[in-house]
Amino acid sequence: ETFEALTAIGGTPTGFWTTLVGAPAGLLRDTVTRDPGFVAINILRDTMSTMVTSGANYTPVIDSVKNMFADMHELERFGVLGGYDFANDEGSVKRYLKRTMRQQGMTEQNGMSASGAFFKLWDGLGALTTKSDGATRLAVYNAVYNKLISEGATESQAQSEAAYQALEIINFGRRGLNPGFRFITAAIPFLNARVQGLDVLWRGSTGRYSAVEKLGDNQTLKDVQRKIQTNMLTNASILMGITLVYYLYYHDDEEYKNLKREVRDDNWVFPVSKDLAFKVPIPFEVGLLFKVVPERVFDMTLGDDRFTKKSLNEAKESITRGAQTSLNIPFFQPGGGFQILKPVAEAINNKNTFTGTEIVPYYQQKKEPGLQSRPTTNYLIKNIGEFLNISPSKVEHVVRGYTGSLGAHVLNVVDMTARGVTGEPILPSNVSLNKIPVLNRLFTDIDKSGGYQQQFYELRNEVDRAVQTMNALEKAGRYDELLAYRSNVRGLLDIKNEARRIYRYLTKWRLRRDAIMNNPNMSLTAKSDAIRELELERDKRLAFVPEMRKRADIPFINMNIF
Repeated sequence: ETFEALTAIGGTPTGFWTTLVGAPAGLLRDTVTRDPGFVAINILRDTMSTMVTSGANYTPVIDSVKNMFADMHELERFGVLGGYDFANDEGSVKRYLKRTMRQQGMTEQNGMSASGAFFKLWDGLGALTTKSDGATRLAVYNAVYNKLISEGATESQAQSEAAYQALEIINFGRRGLNPGFRFITAAIPFLNARVQGLDVLWRGSTGRYSAVEKLGDNQTLKDVQRKIQTNMLTNASILMGITLVYYLYYHDDEEYKNLKREVRDDNWVFPVSKDLAFKVPIPFEVGLLFKVVPERVFDMTLGDDRFTKKSLNEAKESITRGAQTSLNIPFFQPGGGFQILKPVAEAINNKNTFTGTEIVPYYQQKKEPGLQSRPTTNYLIKNIGEFLNISPSKVEHVVRGYTGSLGAHVLNVVDMTARGVTGEPILPSNVSLNKIPVLNRLFTDIDKSGGYQQQFYELRNEVDRAVQTMNALEKAGRYDELLAYRSNVRGLLDIKNEARRIYRYLTKWRLRRDAIMNNPNMSLTAKSDAIRELELERDKRLAFVPEMRKRADIPFINMNIF
């Protein structure tokens, strides 16, 4: 047993194929977790998730934020901290020593260089990520330590147990010995983190995990398990209660209705001004079960569309997407979820699996590939795509898919630089909140939500599918099936003309927007104001889309027989 335990130390075994498929996943992990915005949301997610699963007595959010600036020497001494998903601890001894010397300023150049400055920033961002991972762990450590000391445990006993429980809130080091599983977790970014998160959730819900509850002298195992389950259910109920209050307060607001589905599902969104809202990200597994699912249930039973197929479809879309992202079920995604294949596979399928939207939108798909770009597409990529006649939108998606959050920031800098060098006007989107690190993860511009537009294109796709299916049935002479199908999609046919009118309006709207974007005589401020007015006009026109969806009465189970 000792031999087997020691064999597992050292992370994923290296080899040619593991290194090959693991490199893109490792790059994405690093560029996502080193994003300053990730540091902020990591604290918020961890603190709420651990509150539900661990049972530790600490104040969520407040204690975790305080601990970002606290001494984590004890956690480091016990080996609890090792970087997000143990990314900083894997690799050869040579790389470890080289990184340590670099962090201490001992370089071969014996001074600062361009590469040295880059790695100093890189290592600094990695250290921030490690601190964000340790913030909630330290809260659990302190809670367990203080409880044990108050119960008469010795200093060393309290420290050892507290360190162990701080590690176990989600133990990224657990990978097992199965070579196949290790290969898969190396190739699919964050898969092991999701597996360990689900494991903690399962053990907590079945009464087999708690950071503080232990079997006492006068207790049976069932008593302890029941107490653990009661504590977890209580904390989960608090999260659901917060979601209920949040839903009742905001669900009638136009701003809430106009949020894109993925934004609404992944966050609690609180308006702080007329144009700005603060996003509180939900924890992954715990958030899906105790925020997303209850919110959709509230919508189906308390909302404007209660007990309708529309609300059922919304719930189906949200829960399906949550299973693919928050629970990270990767094997049903393009490329099997393998990062080395996934961005390219998504581009080939023309679908972003995170948002569920088309990479090249419907209205651009008949254009030549080189012309499939938006005004906001990276200027350098746009020109390369046009020259090679490949879709700039897909190329940009692939680049972002491999380089993550930091890659997106680099692309923004490249875009602004390329525009400045060529004299191309800088766009309002280049300086918007969604391009600024940290702010882009915590705030959203209400006027740019785009939820109504998302709902309209989904509705239009349903209308087109129904019309194409009926045409195919008529062409094949299957008239009995045509009558049955027509009856099933009667609601969609009733709003067909209205949907086409809105589509024509959006086509003209995009031309007006592009004319503003490309106008060299308008200042950046004037463009921003004009675009904002256009977006307000568009959202007013699309505000009737939810009512159209209700009248369309879209079947919950798609009756398309092909």
